[in-house]
Amino acid sequence: MITADTIKNSPNDWVFVFGDNMEHRGLGGQAAVARPFVDSGKAVGLPTKIGPRKGAFFSGLAAEWFSVKVVFARLWELALEGKYIVFFPGIGEGYANLAEECPAMLYYIKKEISRLCDAKKATVWRD
Repeated sequence: MITADTIKNSPNDWVFVFGDNMEHRGLGGQAAVARPFVDSGKAVGLPTKIGPRKGAFFSGLAAEWFSVKVVFARLWELALEGKYIVFFPGIGEGYANLAEECPAMLYYIKKEISRLCDAKKATVWRD
């Protein structure tokens, strides 16, 4: 389980990626642990919901796809700069419920995570 201490005490070149919302607000789910580290560059939020409210689910709109693709582009930039990307496990599978609300987005997110991992630029945290 990733905790605040996990992020705080990790190597300086590690960046943790957590399930977030397009508004980058709220402290539910993975954001409760990771959001405090965004400003320091130790964490990046990957949108999986529109907002922090209940029911603010993705539905496959172009803006939702764009917000996710922008973050993956940034993650590739960070990886090419020498950062090691560490994904929280289960991104999009908790509060966002992408398997039900927008399964194509969940598939895309998992595919992109796999691409980074296959390139040896990232890992998914394992307890």
